[in-house]
Amino acid sequence: MDYSVNEVQAWLREIKLHVPAEEIQQKTDEKIKELRQKISIPGFRKGKAPVDMIRLRFGKAILEEMLEDVIQDSFREIVEKENLEIIRSPEVREQNWDDHKGLDVTFEVEIEPDIELKKYTGLYLTKEIHQIADDEIDKAIERLREKNAVVQPVEEGAELGDYVHADLQEVDAGGLPILGHKAEDIEFPLGEGAFDKEFGEQLLGVKKDEERRIVDPEEGKEDRYYAVKVKDVTRHILPEINDDFAKDLGDYESIEDLRQKILGYLEEENKRRSQENLIDSLISALISENPFEVPPQMIDNLLDVYVEDIKKQAKSDFDVDGFKESEKPTAIRSIKWYLIQKKLAELENLQVTDADVEAYIEKLAEEKNQSLKKLKAKYSLKNRREKLKDRLQEEKIIDFLLKNSEIEEVEIKSTEQKILTD
Repeated sequence: MDYSVNEVQAWLREIKLHVPAEEIQQKTDEKIKELRQKISIPGFRKGKAPVDMIRLRFGKAILEEMLEDVIQDSFREIVEKENLEIIRSPEVREQNWDDHKGLDVTFEVEIEPDIELKKYTGLYLTKEIHQIADDEIDKAIERLREKNAVVQPVEEGAELGDYVHADLQEVDAGGLPILGHKAEDIEFPLGEGAFDKEFGEQLLGVKKDEERRIVDPEEGKEDRYYAVKVKDVTRHILPEINDDFAKDLGDYESIEDLRQKILGYLEEENKRRSQENLIDSLISALISENPFEVPPQMIDNLLDVYVEDIKKQAKSDFDVDGFKESEKPTAIRSIKWYLIQKKLAELENLQVTDADVEAYIEKLAEEKNQSLKKLKAKYSLKNRREKLKDRLQEEKIIDFLLKNSEIEEVEIKSTEQKILTD
């Protein structure tokens, strides 16, 4: 067997294979002899039929089978020798057989590209540092008040700030419903958010089971009309902000204690988000500094995984092609990050060993005060252990990259940040 491997693209190889006729003929002769012992031909005892007769009857089929076997076996041997990481079955471009010259095959195969990382240390990154302002704590407390409000039915008619539970149907100027423009069982506070003061004032005084038609005037656009069918009107009585309010929420001694706990939570949440943003910018910088093409098959494979995940969530009735198109940039980014990690692990010897996994499990058992035996059993499952190993690998690579980057901390004012207070 002779072969050559030519790079068409970073992820595409053209393989030219030549197998001499003698090698194919030898395999064919062996197969014919083997077949001779198994078949019976009229006029001859089993295993005694002339070889030439068997060759005449079955030679063509045997040759075709031998050629297919030789191609498959040769391809596997080439892949192993060349250390090619195949991501799709080979596509035969040309195949020729000559009784004297032998077999010539040309096929193409997509592989994981062996990428080149030109720059991965000394990256300039910015890390946002958030300072929590008092008004953010105030907003968090207001949300807690809303969650712990006493809800009372309103009999006398809705006022601004009251909550209306209703069905909302958009209608035309003549009052006819517009199909597909109906929102059912929505609850909204009058005069707030989408139902601002101008919109909400049209529902002032509305009561349970009442129907009312309102108009939503939009500047520079045609008016929009709605038929509102009120199901209920409620008023949220907010608790006073005092020590009793804090104690009722849980393990808080006073309102000041609650504020301090909220401050601590917001600080931790912002640290977490800041670190996530830093890692995201790190990945973006790596991809920008080290451009390379991603094999189309890898993109298709990952998009198929995304689709299956959506279907598992019982969302089978969706636009698959549209979904794939919208998620393609995300898939490409994920694949690039995967290939960069793989190359970095090789270049900087950042592989995670079984000993690293065991050390992590032992540390986790100690930190969580859990049974080491149970945790080891949990992570003995191959799939679960591999996922843990991949996560530890990614963390190890990110830690290396951040230690070798130039990181500037930038303070973000409270008005520039979005704080999670739920």
